[in-house]
Amino acid sequence: MPTEPVTPTAAQRPLFAAVQPRVEPAPPKVSPPFPQRSAVRRRLILAAALLLGLLGLEIYRVTGGPNWHVVIPDQVYRSAQLSEVELAEAVRRFGLKSVINLRGECPETDWFQWEQRVLTRLGVRHFNVNLSTYEPPSPLELRRLTDDLRTCPKPVLIHCRRGSDRTSLAAAIAQLLLADASLDQAERQLSLRFGHMPFGKVQFLDEAYADYRAWLGQRGWEHAPDRWVRFVREDYRPGPYWAEIEPLEVPKQLKLGQWGTARFRVHNRSHKPWHFRKAAHVGIHLHYYLKRLDEQRFTAGGGAGYWDHVVPPGGSTELTLAIAPQREAGTYEFFVDLADEQVCYFFMVDSPPFKTTVEVVP
Repeated sequence: MPTEPVTPTAAQRPLFAAVQPRVEPAPPKVSPPFPQRSAVRRRLILAAALLLGLLGLEIYRVTGGPNWHVVIPDQVYRSAQLSEVELAEAVRRFGLKSVINLRGECPETDWFQWEQRVLTRLGVRHFNVNLSTYEPPSPLELRRLTDDLRTCPKPVLIHCRRGSDRTSLAAAIAQLLLADASLDQAERQLSLRFGHMPFGKVQFLDEAYADYRAWLGQRGWEHAPDRWVRFVREDYRPGPYWAEIEPLEVPKQLKLGQWGTARFRVHNRSHKPWHFRKAAHVGIHLHYYLKRLDEQRFTAGGGAGYWDHVVPPGGSTELTLAIAPQREAGTYEFFVDLADEQVCYFFMVDSPPFKTTVEVVP
């Protein structure tokens, strides 16, 4: 019959019996809940790298490449200054019939010469509009751009140097005129998507568009293509840079080697206030220049209005110019205009200056 096992007492165990180490049982193997976790992570990293690479390529294409975009399908395209090969390819591929160059007519430059050469060879019309990124668009050039967009053969390409700033304003105007887009829809052309960053003097382009929006708002109107045309033909005034210069006392003669004076009343015909400043390098001032009719160089110049005051829209102020002595007798052109020291002379945006001739006599 079975017997129970006998457990030895402590006295019966060997004193230095070998101690058997306790072996812990191995934990059961458990499969990870996401067996493809590392593969998924690799795919995500690869997708992010691909996305960043594509974004980098697009940034390069916009800021350093052709910056080519469709404004209105089959009608209007926009770009940076294309190379000779790129321009010829664009004409063939998109069937361009016109190109509007926003950099102005520059016959002495290489890019203008080969652009004209390519377009003449391919039978494409070439239009030139002079817009700047350093001063407000002039009424004359905005009217020219408006007329060219309306009447030029389509499809048309509009471009400046980078295709980001001047081209953005022109593209917005094209949508207002030809696509009957809303103000908000057209304004998307003035965006970072096309490399346009409205900082510094580039803001003058955005301000011209904002002036149209404000003009409509003052009249309670919605946008319509004919209203843009009316705005640029009748009511657009670039910033505060529009004046009427009324002569009060202007000499017909100046004594050789002696000082003279001329007095004017200047009227603010813009929609914004004038800020005259005491400092010579900021603010608005009245300037004059004298130039001999038989020479191209100016022989004297000076200014007035060097104190802090504001002339509101519709207001006026009187200013006296001190005319420096002349060293040579003869007939001189006397040119007078207002200037914003940080931006431009008013005549550069089509505001009419004052001109006359004076005789310097012994």
